[in-house]
Amino acid sequence: MTEAWNVDGELLLKECLRLNGKSLAVSGKVALENSRRLQFQHGSAAVGSVGMKSSSGLYMEYEDDRLDIAGNLQIQSRYNYMNRGSVSVGGDVTFADSPGCKMGEALTVTLNGDQKQTVSMKGAGNSFGTLVIANTSADGI
Repeated sequence: MTEAWNVDGELLLKECLRLNGKSLAVSGKVALENSRRLQFQHGSAAVGSVGMKSSSGLYMEYEDDRLDIAGNLQIQSRYNYMNRGSVSVGGDVTFADSPGCKMGEALTVTLNGDQKQTVSMKGAGNSFGTLVIANTSADGI
């Protein structure tokens, strides 16, 4: 990207998207399918939700890479390079049949919803880097 993007609605990536230090705002879902990638490269994104499947992935390699998800994060892909930076999730996190989706230790994932949140890991070898529980609801996680 050469400038910030604001998308009202959903964004289905049909090509790889490199933020290159820019910001991406999507009011709805960001869908990554069929080996598509979202590469942060010192960029940031604020989105409604994220769904990944079919060998797609997020590439977060720098400490200033940032992803803020108001809703759910669903991962159905093993090809994630979420190694550094931060991810905040206001909804549920689901690893759906995604064997071996490991997030790097230098990646901080914060669950910061204001309603009950769930984490579901189906498949062996899935892991968070650093997990922070900041949920403010009475029901928690």
